[in-house]
Amino acid sequence: MEKYGFRDGLSYAHEMLGVHQNRIIPATEEIHDILVTLENGERLLAEDHIIAQTHLSHQIQSIELTPRVSASQDALRAISEADMIVIGPGTFYTSVIPCILPLSMLEALQTSHAKKIFIANAANFPVGHCDGYDIDTYLAEFERLVGCIVFDHIVIHDMQGIDADQCVASGHDDVRKIVQNLLLPSIELSKKSKFDSIPRNTLRHDAGKVLQILKAL
Repeated sequence: MEKYGFRDGLSYAHEMLGVHQNRIIPATEEIHDILVTLENGERLLAEDHIIAQTHLSHQIQSIELTPRVSASQDALRAISEADMIVIGPGTFYTSVIPCILPLSMLEALQTSHAKKIFIANAANFPVGHCDGYDIDTYLAEFERLVGCIVFDHIVIHDMQGIDADQCVASGHDDVRKIVQNLLLPSIELSKKSKFDSIPRNTLRHDAGKVLQILKAL
């Protein structure tokens, strides 16, 4: 039987999804899990287990990948050649943070000359993970758990709703004055597909309008 590797699977996914002009590059090609350690010493292993918890807000001591894995060379090369690097949106502790944890990834982001942009989630979700967080809290958690990345711009929604006309793009130097406490509050979510065991946030960024903001930046 012919053996297929990770790259073969990724190429097949490109073909299935019709991705031709762009590339999907994994942060790492090595098998791993996410390990979260809480302030009380409890340890949570694997994304589905972590997502299911509802007591993580302000309780996470550390996040790591186990075993420790290295960033893929393709990802490091893409970062070094990029004009713009966009981080987020996504589940903060199980998607955004873990992508920065492979070895050499943080250093690549820190030394890149690309314009760096953080897109905050439209709401604090999942429930029990980021309850009451404002943009200052997200940035502090990012630095505490991963390390410092100086973002040139931060894109958020204000409290009025999800119309992208309400989006704010702010220079890093002014971010604490302009966007403090402007993220939407926690939203209980209900919808889930019969094919999906995890409740998903139905509050979404308007991709087209976010793209307009990124082009303007």
